[in-house]
Amino acid sequence: MQSGMDLFYAGFSNDLAPVRMLRNIGLMAAERAGVLKRQALKYALGL
Repeated sequence: MQSGMDLFYAGFSNDLAPVRMLRNIGLMAAERAGVLKRQALKYALGL
């Protein structure tokens, strides 16, 4: 879990263009994930 948080911190605290581009692509993919997104939210909420 800590490694995941470290990855988020490194990705969002860095302003280099390639990192910013990968971050934006990842966020767009997560936004459009549909069923996977719903399942992840259910898991996170403990449902």
